[in-house]
Amino acid sequence: MKKSDAYQAHLDQIKNQKYRTYFAMLKSQYADTETAKDLLGSCTYFSFFMK
Repeated sequence: MKKSDAYQAHLDQIKNQKYRTYFAMLKSQYADTETAKDLLGSCTYFSFFMK
């Protein structure tokens, strides 16, 4: 069971890194778009990230 838990933790870490990459791309390339501006007002997590 420990091996399975370690493997799941590894998969979670990879997934987290990929999301961070996409958020960084979103912030750097799409911050001035109308959609990003709309999300800033409606999504607390997005607003926090874009600061």
